[in-house]
Amino acid sequence: MGVFKKEDIQRYELLDRLFNYADTRFRFLIEWDPSSLFHRINSGWLPLHLAASESSIRGFRLVFEAGIRYFPNKKGICLLFTTDGYDDTPFQEACGRFGYEEVMKSVEDTLIRNSDTPINTTEALIMAAIDENIHLDCVYFLLRRQPDILHTLLSSKHATVTAMTVDSSTSKAINNNRDSEKRKRKRGI
Repeated sequence: MGVFKKEDIQRYELLDRLFNYADTRFRFLIEWDPSSLFHRINSGWLPLHLAASESSIRGFRLVFEAGIRYFPNKKGICLLFTTDGYDDTPFQEACGRFGYEEVMKSVEDTLIRNSDTPINTTEALIMAAIDENIHLDCVYFLLRRQPDILHTLLSSKHATVTAMTVDSSTSKAINNNRDSEKRKRKRGI
């Protein structure tokens, strides 16, 4: 029949006000198209920006929980710190309206309720540090939640993978650890 399509959720910005009044409809639309949580509207706002600035703490929690549920590894937590056109994050907006303690309680409760799929802190940390659209508060937040992640990251075998850089002109990976044996200084005999 084709009366209502998945693309209509983003085209007509149907999520913009639903988290204020209709939890069931909001959940239905998110279940149908979870990527709409990352659809930017005026001034680069995401639905979580709108919830933080124009809804209640309950509406903010509803949208954040949807992000964590459908994108549990890294994108969900980074959603909280994604900047808009004015470099404001949903986290900053919510703290300004509801207070830091109330927002942190909501965030922690949401993360605990959805802990069956843990956040991939390593990937989230790297993504937050590299992506210009994610505020550095995300790096701080992740480091506070798991303080030993840098030690683990730097001492693991994955350190050589993260040391790889991409040459933008040739798009070839260059391993910085290449020829490490040649570069080592020989000790005197």
